Amino acid sequence: MEEKGQRQGAFSRRVFLKKMAASLTVVSSFVSKVEGSGQGMMIENEFAIFAVDSNGRSIRLIDKRTGRNYCVTEPPNPFAIIRKQGKAYEVTRCSFDRNRLLLEFPQASITATVRVTAKNRYFVFEVESVSDEQIDELEFCALKVNMAKHINWTSGVVSDGEFACCLRVQDFRIGFNLVGGTSPFLSAVCFPKYQLLGAKVALVCCPFDQLRSVLKEVVVNEGMLYSPVGGPFALDAEETRGSYVFAVVSEANVDEWIKLCKKAGIALIHMIGWDSSYGHYQPRKDLFPSGLEGLREVVERIHAAGLKAGLHVHFGISPHDPYVTPAPHKHLKKDAVFVLAEPVDEKTTFIPTTKPPKGLDVVWAYISRGNVIQIGEELIQYTALSENPSGFAGCRRGVFGDETVSP
Repeated sequence: MEEKGQRQGAFSRRVFLKKMAASLTVVSSFVSKVEGSGQGMMIENEFAIFAVDSNGRSIRLIDKRTGRNYCVTEPPNPFAIIRKQGKAYEVTRCSFDRNRLLLEFPQASITATVRVTAKNRYFVFEVESVSDEQIDELEFCALKVNMAKHINWTSGVVSDGEFACCLRVQDFRIGFNLVGGTSPFLSAVCFPKYQLLGAKVALVCCPFDQLRSVLKEVVVNEGMLYSPVGGPFALDAEETRGSYVFAVVSEANVDEWIKLCKKAGIALIHMIGWDSSYGHYQPRKDLFPSGLEGLREVVERIHAAGLKAGLHVHFGISPHDPYVTPAPHKHLKKDAVFVLAEPVDEKTTFIPTTKPPKGLDVVWAYISRGNVIQIGEELIQYTALSENPSGFAGCRRGVFGDETVSP
């Protein structure tokens, strides 16, 4: 049975390659022949085949072991989107030459070039040029996949338990989107403020049981910031096997915590509640009257005692952080964009949209993406998603103190 399955998988791949050869360029150390130059792109490595057509749509993500295509193509999924002056422009033309993907956005009169590299076990996409750097943002390496058994928001991983897909950004210049649901959507986002050129992202598509080993290669080989005791290395690190305590540590009580931990044989003091809000992460004045210098001194005292110090830093933003109130920051991350089906006023509790919202959180909870939408400079919290009629229900207006309502 296993041999038969392997033969069927190989046949499926041969058929796929034959059909795609007329319209796609192949770039890989595993495929020596290059065909269809300028008509889109297909890249291949040990585990996967990823393809973008001449219209700039992500159309294939093939698990080479089984020949299964995990890429969702209906509705069409653009590989890249540019946003400028509040409007979104999808790529509509795509060509490939000398390992570079040329993306055209005719409606915005903008072009962008992305360098593509097929490493043995992952792919790398790097922004090389954008004809107009006055854009709001560039979203690229976007694909929707039909694997949703496992979804991890913090690491950007989706999997069906057999095959896995992960988008890993290089540094602080790039963010990543992961929208859940039955067909999760992944993409990378970069901004002119943080320098568009050189923004790089790795796309990992591999067997689920090899995901950690591939991610280790990515962060090391691509020069990404990482901790040898965290991320994909965490399960292998001896330092993660010791005991630790969650503690509200301050300049005044640090010596008491040190004494207690040494007596109890606890190796690490993990500081929680040390910051005034997620987002700006400034030390609480009641705990650290000396500010960052006081926090530094506390850590040095813990180290001097032969213990380790940890800080809990969340990826979210607190409702009372300056990024949110009194007005939302213009660079707050958006998971999706919807169009109002009709005008609303400051008392409306149902926000009607032209298409049904799906795959979004409806609660505000730890490690969730939140249940907040933005209209103008107002943030609105919703409690339900509605398909008929289409929209956001159970809305609380101006929920974080931003009372300005756009017409």
